[in-house]
Amino acid sequence: MAHALTDSSLLAGVQTAIDEQHLFPDGGVVVVGVSGGPDSVCLLHVLKNLCGPVGPYAGIRVHVAHLDHGLRGEAGRADAAFVADLARQWGLPFTPGREDVQAQAQKTHRSLEDAARRARYAFLRRIAADVGAARIAVAHHADDQVETLVMHWLRGSGLAGLAGMRALEGDIIRPLLRIRRAEILRYCEQHRLASREDASNQDRRFLRNRIRHDLLPVLERYNPNLRETLLRNAVVLAEENAYIEAQVDACWPDVIVSEQVSCLEGDVEAYRLLPLALRRRLLLRAGWRISGGEARLGYRHVEASDALLLGSSGSGALHLPGGLRLRRVYKRFTLGYVSELARKSTASGALPQYQERVLFSVPGEARLPGTRWLVRGHVLDGQNSPPPGYERGEPGRRWGYMDLDAVEAYQPLYVRTRRAGDRFRTLGLRSEKKLQDVMVDAKIPRPERDALPLVCGADDRILWVAGYQVADVVKLTPTTRRVLALELEAVL
Repeated sequence: MAHALTDSSLLAGVQTAIDEQHLFPDGGVVVVGVSGGPDSVCLLHVLKNLCGPVGPYAGIRVHVAHLDHGLRGEAGRADAAFVADLARQWGLPFTPGREDVQAQAQKTHRSLEDAARRARYAFLRRIAADVGAARIAVAHHADDQVETLVMHWLRGSGLAGLAGMRALEGDIIRPLLRIRRAEILRYCEQHRLASREDASNQDRRFLRNRIRHDLLPVLERYNPNLRETLLRNAVVLAEENAYIEAQVDACWPDVIVSEQVSCLEGDVEAYRLLPLALRRRLLLRAGWRISGGEARLGYRHVEASDALLLGSSGSGALHLPGGLRLRRVYKRFTLGYVSELARKSTASGALPQYQERVLFSVPGEARLPGTRWLVRGHVLDGQNSPPPGYERGEPGRRWGYMDLDAVEAYQPLYVRTRRAGDRFRTLGLRSEKKLQDVMVDAKIPRPERDALPLVCGADDRILWVAGYQVADVVKLTPTTRRVLALELEAVL
């Protein structure tokens, strides 16, 4: 929980947090990320006084780092100059950096917030490696924690997300995490610490800002002590989360029989013996470890993976975020990057004995490896703008339209290619036909049939023969309120 500190005791409060939570190594360098705002300036001032030759942590040296995200032009360059001057005045070593976060967001199809966060931590870790630092200090405080908790709740996070940020998380430390921002501002005023104001903190395009300025004030009308309640819950949930993680530690060696840098292998029978909560956690941890934290598996990915490993079918595969693939062959499963699993299969001379399918979340997109087709799903409910080319059927694209409420009965959706014995009920028919006959009737060219994507429901029912036919069970009707517009595009 947050501690209500007076200006004179804030320094002591941070020292207590450092000692209780073992935030500092025995000695060496701590890199401090400084944006120039009051939070990071306060953090730097506090650590400057606690570390160095005369502080209680005499063995710790502070190194200042600042990243210009390239989003604010001259204002961003002025922030960098301000931090450089501050480090010079306080006699601290300083390393600046600059990244084109806008370009990174577009290249990786991430939000600006996510791209900026990733760029910032990658930069700080590069500096830490260069100067031999074991810890990186960032200025998250108790109010940041509250916003994070609400953000995770809105996104449907599990227990780990609802536990919030930790004061010590790998190489990242958050010495101010127990302290409210009002106390930080008073500390800056008391010590006459100048800082920079980032205008983007008011930008409602960013979810965190909308939570801070719009949602939290409304929620506090219902519970004036909401912030303290959330922080108290986070402490409890963090303890429970730690217990579950310890249980995963205990069962990990029984389930995971082989672990390499880019691929792990597991025992299906040992996995099946675990309760659902541990199965989910084990899958999340496996994805995290293989991808180095890059692949973030959502609820649907975990549930689909669990269903694959529990299913009666002896083999199958799923493509997951971040280029990962989960493959099951009878009593063994593998999780790794697609390219690595393909290399292992080729090296062993074994051909895959399963039909792959790719999880398809809407709105979103999916592509089957080895084909030239990309399937996108757009939700049209009166609030979203139609995608480009929607009304005119842009050349190179083909469209299909479904009743989204009807589609939800078949979630989660998958994309796959045809299989022997597939049947399909087209619009207006009372019974199913062989998919082969449907393709012939639709005059789908023979060379195209094997690679043509099929959008299927959780029960493997075909809902769309991409670019040609929509299933009768999900057709548009006069009562349709929301439309799922499916787009098929040929890509390189």
